[in-house]
Amino acid sequence: MMIGDRGTGVGSRIKGHLHYGGKWKHDIHGKYTPVCIANENNTSQTCAYCYNKLSHPSQKKLKENTSESEAKELSNVLILASVNPILNLRFSPLPSLMKEKDRAVMKSPLELVNIYNVTDTKEDMSPTYYLSVNNSVDQLELKNPGRMRRLWHSHSNYLMGLASRIVALIIIIGVLIALGIGLRYTDGLPKSEDFSHLSFDWKINPGSYLTPYNTSFQYNVLLDGHSHSTYSDGKMNIRQLLDWHLANGYNAVMVTDHNSVSGGLAAEKLALKEYNNSIVVIPGMEYSCCRIHMNFLDINETIPTIDPSPSDEELQRVINKVHELGGLVIVNHIPWSNATEFGYQLPRLPNHPSVDQLISWGVDGFEVVNQDVFDLNTFQITTQRNLIQMVGSDIHHPSVGAQVWLTVNATNMTKQSIMQEIRNRRTSFLFDPAGTHPRTYVESPSSFNLLTPLLLLGDYFSMFYYNRKGMYSFQGTFCHPEVLGVNGSIIGWFIFWVILFLVVFELTRLFALWVLSKFKWYQRYNHESNVYK
Repeated sequence: MMIGDRGTGVGSRIKGHLHYGGKWKHDIHGKYTPVCIANENNTSQTCAYCYNKLSHPSQKKLKENTSESEAKELSNVLILASVNPILNLRFSPLPSLMKEKDRAVMKSPLELVNIYNVTDTKEDMSPTYYLSVNNSVDQLELKNPGRMRRLWHSHSNYLMGLASRIVALIIIIGVLIALGIGLRYTDGLPKSEDFSHLSFDWKINPGSYLTPYNTSFQYNVLLDGHSHSTYSDGKMNIRQLLDWHLANGYNAVMVTDHNSVSGGLAAEKLALKEYNNSIVVIPGMEYSCCRIHMNFLDINETIPTIDPSPSDEELQRVINKVHELGGLVIVNHIPWSNATEFGYQLPRLPNHPSVDQLISWGVDGFEVVNQDVFDLNTFQITTQRNLIQMVGSDIHHPSVGAQVWLTVNATNMTKQSIMQEIRNRRTSFLFDPAGTHPRTYVESPSSFNLLTPLLLLGDYFSMFYYNRKGMYSFQGTFCHPEVLGVNGSIIGWFIFWVILFLVVFELTRLFALWVLSKFKWYQRYNHESNVYK
């Protein structure tokens, strides 16, 4: 006998109780499981519909053909109906519904029966159903194409939903990568720090706790021989730069912006006009290229750069030009220049001239202390050769402290007097590697904070690749060969975390849907129980 299950699963729908009172409601009780018997040609079929709660008009008809005690003992109930139970619901004994040709298909005589018991063995994933007719049991072959279609439909719906969520996730990640990395290369964005409200409300006297390198040296000038303002890559404007120096115990400063004397001249003018001789400014510039950084001191015009990597002859011509202008040439931070550039096996400034070469070219001296680095080797050479020994804070940012002061004993507090003592090599210095303790810290403006999440994402996504160019030449180019590459490990782990996130999300989603379905079933069950008691 062939049976087709056209419902939502016999085993899941036929369990329940027989006797509930109340009015039939199709939206609540209209769910059923039909078990249909088809004829030979599959041109007609008779279906038995399994309701799990018989609180509809069939209850009366059922009681007319079944004793009360028999009905109570039934655990699974089949109500015989026509093929369209919703539009043409009829309840009657089986023979009145079955046609003669349908009986022939069943291959056994059917006597008057009103109720069939269906037993679900549930021994495996493909249950076998049995039909009892007049106490004789025939095993039925279950054909459930409808259920398979529903399972495939359910699985295909989930897979389609999963695919759409994956596509959406890929699109979102792509947009975030484009925004984050794009912002990194966008000009005109808000700055990460606001330097407009700097204050330096302290006053350091380094002479109260430091002794000059030459302990017997007397001085009245504490000078910074290397500083930067907003005229190049410094963060403080010239007024803030002067205030920072005064707060940290200086009364003289050489303003030496990269490849320009404009900052030094502007600072000198401001000091003479508004600072009442509390601080002396000596203009200068830091000649910056891929081979060397040199301070040109006490000059009034910018020495133009010729090439990011000038030849020896070009460097000699530049040195001679400074001397023609009456300035001094000081070679800066040799340890910094010769340190290995990150990502390369080359010095930060490749092909830096040696100390002996520079002396032969006529430089006047060397920076022996830069920030907290004491260049002992250069100090010893300059001492032996009687060259100028300069020191400098190399200040760019206000959050750092002062670590070194050049000591000068000038006859009066003027640029000329101070420079004369320097030219005569009558200097020493105070040195504190730890630096002064008072600092000024700046905050990020709200306009920058607005973009911070995207910028941080950009910082992370930019780790997927690298584009190394080496040290900046301060002439619009870079000093090292460009190196492009992909960080495959970072990309791989990013994909791993994305997949892990997706798996956790899907499991959480499925669990939440399962909990929600159970909650809705519980609510519906309680509602039906309350209505039909």
